[in-house]
Amino acid sequence: MVEAIQQLQDAHVEPDVWKIEGLDRREDCEKIVAVARQGGRNKVGCIILGRGEDDKKVREWLMKAAGVPGFIGFAVAAQSSGSRSLTGGPGR
Repeated sequence: MVEAIQQLQDAHVEPDVWKIEGLDRREDCEKIVAVARQGGRNKVGCIILGRGEDDKKVREWLMKAAGVPGFIGFAVAAQSSGSRSLTGGPGR
């Protein structure tokens, strides 16, 4: 993911928020934020994407990213008899 973000930045793709697939290690979360915010992009944030995983796995990813400055929320999409999506961040 780090290389993908760098390639997109090199191509002048400059989102305010990067949606990141769940990461299992805090160190990986820190690396993602570092590359997302490199070169003066200090206000860029990252959110965790649930990827259709179960609640337990998504909670694990959220706990890993929660203490990392730069991770600002999450996006979870779920399929059931109807379709719903949930997004959230601090205080939501």
